[in-house]
Amino acid sequence: FVNPEDIADYEKESGLQHNQTFMIGMDEMTGIPTGFKSTFLPQLNLKLEKKGDTFFETKDEQFFQVGKDLPSALLKWKGIIRVIPRSIVSPSLEVEKQRRMEIFNIIAPILINPLELFAKAVEKLLESNDEKAEDWLPDTWVQFLRGDQKYGAE
Repeated sequence: FVNPEDIADYEKESGLQHNQTFMIGMDEMTGIPTGFKSTFLPQLNLKLEKKGDTFFETKDEQFFQVGKDLPSALLKWKGIIRVIPRSIVSPSLEVEKQRRMEIFNIIAPILINPLELFAKAVEKLLESNDEKAEDWLPDTWVQFLRGDQKYGAE
């Protein structure tokens, strides 16, 4: 945010209230703040209704702000959150086409080399991009990677 008024406008538009606000920049000559960062508590969309301090299950969904509407002590959750780096970028056909073109441009020149030298490296590259070797590599390479002893046999 550029100024506190932007934060207030965002709160009005989203219906959320900021948790904390930090100044992130200052003009050295004038001493005027040049940017702000605000934190907002996460929201959960739950099929609950709040009456007093008690929650009841309902058919309708409502948003509850963790730490404000919904005490974090009530959330008993254990698990692992896995963030897929691509998920941060909003999905786009053009971005996906560009990503696949980059993979192709890396893999295609390697395919003329002996598969014993490069097959595992190419497989790891594909795995890191959430792609399947079967979709990208020739059958002989896939058979080699799967440990099939008759790879290359027709």
